[in-house]
Amino acid sequence: MNLDFKQMGVGGIDSWSHQAYPMEAYRIPANQSYAYSFTLKPIDEKR
Repeated sequence: MNLDFKQMGVGGIDSWSHQAYPMEAYRIPANQSYAYSFTLKPIDEKR
């Protein structure tokens, strides 16, 4: 299982030129702290 809060590197114009760098709207600032949480619940075995 892999649960990602955010991922950097998506949102480029293309993948082969100088425009491959992620656009500003899709960048994740490294100078901030991030946190998230989630809850796992068991599945009803009778279903």
